[in-house]
Amino acid sequence: MRPGEAIRLDRADVDLARAVTTVTDTKRKTTRRLPLHPSTVAALRDYETRRDHLCPLPRDPAFLLTGAGARPDLRTLQRTFTRLARRHGIARPPRGPGLKDFRHTLAVTILTGWYQSGADVTASLPLLSAWPGHRTPASSYWYITASPGLLAAVTERMAAARGNISPEPS
Repeated sequence: MRPGEAIRLDRADVDLARAVTTVTDTKRKTTRRLPLHPSTVAALRDYETRRDHLCPLPRDPAFLLTGAGARPDLRTLQRTFTRLARRHGIARPPRGPGLKDFRHTLAVTILTGWYQSGADVTASLPLLSAWPGHRTPASSYWYITASPGLLAAVTERMAAARGNISPEPS
């Protein structure tokens, strides 16, 4: 989801029992439901426990809270993320990773997995568009860039379609 969508999530929007998040306040004024991976559910449960312990009487119904019990603003969220990334050695000059980079990583990771598993990628592209809230697969084009894993998966799929066991050397 977009960073602003995450900030606007209320507690009622995050259903950890069903492993789904409902994004209602979107850029396009639509609603979408996003499945949550079990590891994400576990991390969010841990966050929820800590949040509720540190802030038992929040001022806001937000899922994500500041130390003051209020909904964070985008600038604060981005600064905090940048500081944590640098602290853990994942910043890269001249610009470290940003919150929006997760959307790109998700798209490339999912697409790579589809190619590797033999899925019908063309038929699945509408899902790749729906998850980040795009209208059409063409809108998701900007998130898909060449990565070694994706290129290898596409090359293997093309080689298999031609009847080759492995890609031809160049």
